Amino acid sequence: ELRVTKKKALFGTNPVSNYTMLPEHSRWFIKYYSKEGDTVADNAFGRGTNILAAAYEGRKVIGFDLNKNNVECVSEALTEHIGIKADDFTLHHSCGCEMVEYAAATNIIDLFLNDIPYIHAEKYNDDPRDLGNIRNFDNFYSRVEVMMRNMKRLIKKSNYEDEIFKPIIMKVGSARKGPKGLHDMATEIELIGRKVGL
Repeated sequence: ELRVTKKKALFGTNPVSNYTMLPEHSRWFIKYYSKEGDTVADNAFGRGTNILAAAYEGRKVIGFDLNKNNVECVSEALTEHIGIKADDFTLHHSCGCEMVEYAAATNIIDLFLNDIPYIHAEKYNDDPRDLGNIRNFDNFYSRVEVMMRNMKRLIKKSNYEDEIFKPIIMKVGSARKGPKGLHDMATEIELIGRKVGL
């Protein structure tokens, strides 16, 4: 019996790494759905792939992460390696579900682009607010709903007749539920999106 795991899977000659964030993938979304000077937000930025790619493409960036080291490292990379001005980025060491810094704001983001933690993936820190630390499916998606309600309030309005698109893009995956089979996060995210009016 041949069993291929994610770590050993091949497409052509390139190995597919587990949980890899690809800058070119992020750059494609950024260039397609926003323009220079727009504000791109990642409310679970982790190692900063989406934030760094957006800054590299000339966008202003807003980011949230509960890991202080991530905030410091991405901030340093933005200023020292990409050369973005301090006025063009804001990184918060806080919860990207609640986004309390923008509690009174509306219609300020041109593009939300995130890679929220896969349910049951890995623990990134000990903060109970971190989605990576929530092991119960209902509790996980309850927090995602809070996040999506806030994203809906903060994203600028699209105008389809004028071909102005201000999307929320969430790159998600799947998880094994043991004998219950595969759990596809995209289905749950879509259902929450409908529930909150997206």
